[in-house]
Amino acid sequence: MDATHSSCFCSSQAFPEASETHPLAVVTSASSGIGYHLAERCTRAGMDLMIVANDARINTVATSLSREGTSVEVLQADLSRRSGVDKLVAALRGRPVSVLCANVGRGLDRAFLDQPFHLITHVVEANITGTLYLLHHVGRIMRAQGAGRILITASMASSTPGRHQAVYNASKAFLDMFSLALRHEVCDFGVSVTCLILNGSESELLEPDDTYHRRVAKSGKDYLAEVARMGFGAMMRGDSEVDTGWQGKLRAAIANITPGDTLRELHLRTAEPQAESSGF
Repeated sequence: MDATHSSCFCSSQAFPEASETHPLAVVTSASSGIGYHLAERCTRAGMDLMIVANDARINTVATSLSREGTSVEVLQADLSRRSGVDKLVAALRGRPVSVLCANVGRGLDRAFLDQPFHLITHVVEANITGTLYLLHHVGRIMRAQGAGRILITASMASSTPGRHQAVYNASKAFLDMFSLALRHEVCDFGVSVTCLILNGSESELLEPDDTYHRRVAKSGKDYLAEVARMGFGAMMRGDSEVDTGWQGKLRAAIANITPGDTLRELHLRTAEPQAESSGF
């Protein structure tokens, strides 16, 4: 799903003013990881910020994101719940929104039948239901104002069967397809939708109390900052999609020509739960 394959191209639009001088960017899951770095890119571009996350760390990062002449508003809310999205919409107080970085993501290790179902539903609520609810609200705001940029964080996991990450991979496949459909629905209204395809190592996605973890090396902050730069640039250009590295492009190409059973085995090598004492 490359930008060059999309017949719907959204050229740059003048942003609506959120205050006297600065457009407003809303960035979710902004307390750490890729979300933090996306928020940093927005404030570097001279935007006012509303940063949102469900953990208390969000209250401590505003200072590091603040720049002279721009404001940073902090909101602690659970965006996997409708009440959390409603809290965010209420905090907007009817203001125009120029940029939305929809970055909420939750993963869960272990085989599907071995996972507690309430944790499975939490993944669906965070990655799909809550994200759709947020996009429905903010997308309508942007459509009405005739301008806006949306960046949806997905994953290259969407291109492979998700053994030991079945629900997570499927949820990201949903977002991948949904982002392109929404893009075509809103592009005539001056709104663009970009899908940021992350490598599997670029976010902390597992439940914090999970006793297993994948054999995936965590990326450093410099790399995450570069990924955010790529995603932000693609969003501002109005591209349909940005992949964060040649590894992702290669894996996606392989996925298109590799039998499903082989893909499942390849995925298992990185997704199979490992005891924490294993050293992986």
